[in-house]
Amino acid sequence: MQAQKVFFIIPTYNDFSKLPAICKAIQARGFECVIVDDGSEMDNHLLMKISDVFLLRHLQNLGQGAALQTGMNFAILKEATVLVHFDADGQHSLHDAFKMIALLQEEKLDIILGSRFLLKKINTKIPPSRIYTLKAARIFNNWITGMNLSDAHNGLRVLSKKSAQMINLKQNRMAHASEIIQLIKKHKLLFAEFQTNIFYSNENHKRKGIIYILNIIWDLLYAKFLERNYSSEFILISLVIFIFACVNLDNLVLKLIEVVFFVSLLVLLLKYRRAKSKQIYKTNVIRQNAIQNACKVNFYQKRP
Repeated sequence: MQAQKVFFIIPTYNDFSKLPAICKAIQARGFECVIVDDGSEMDNHLLMKISDVFLLRHLQNLGQGAALQTGMNFAILKEATVLVHFDADGQHSLHDAFKMIALLQEEKLDIILGSRFLLKKINTKIPPSRIYTLKAARIFNNWITGMNLSDAHNGLRVLSKKSAQMINLKQNRMAHASEIIQLIKKHKLLFAEFQTNIFYSNENHKRKGIIYILNIIWDLLYAKFLERNYSSEFILISLVIFIFACVNLDNLVLKLIEVVFFVSLLVLLLKYRRAKSKQIYKTNVIRQNAIQNACKVNFYQKRP
């Protein structure tokens, strides 16, 4: 049986404090660490305490989804057979990750997704204020993806090489978690959920406010209804509604308001699509640069 080459993909942004301990524990198992620095604004001396890890650096901040895709592309180039998505902030349990790796190999699965709610018993480590938010997110996520899962946006995942090659993330930021589930369904990948523990701190709890949630919702709705083949249908339906309303409106002022509204809506949509196209191009350039300039960090070696 061929030996498995396990690569942990660890995206980080201005957060290095837990990395030395995480990487040492991973390396103790004989696994590789790929740290993707997503355009951090600080140069951190803690990286000097890490030896024999691959370091990739985005020239500017793109988002966790983009960083994970960069790490996966690099790991596949290095002939990884198992890839693990793991957070840099210490939320995830390495004990859970190691169990998921073993389960992936034993059950010959394509991907295993971490879940906080797979068991009926509520995980007491989750702040009470987040439980209802996560349950609502799960319902929305299941509707968007068409997959009935017990959790949404759990960042701990274990992937086979096959699934990593089929998952090409276009959602740069946190909506990538739902995109992964959509791609699992699209490619009919064999998957399972695994009960995991998440260790919350006040710091990472404060990061995720209402703006964070609304951004995810917008990205997902745009991708589902407007990004692919639905744009022409959307414009056509809008024009039909617009013409029908104009014909049935006697008030000239209301007609003018409606014209302004629909024209503004279409202009905003076209501007957003153009911005997304530019973002994809920029992401590919930054990702290619990060992979080409990847290095293996050793003791006392400064970050490139």
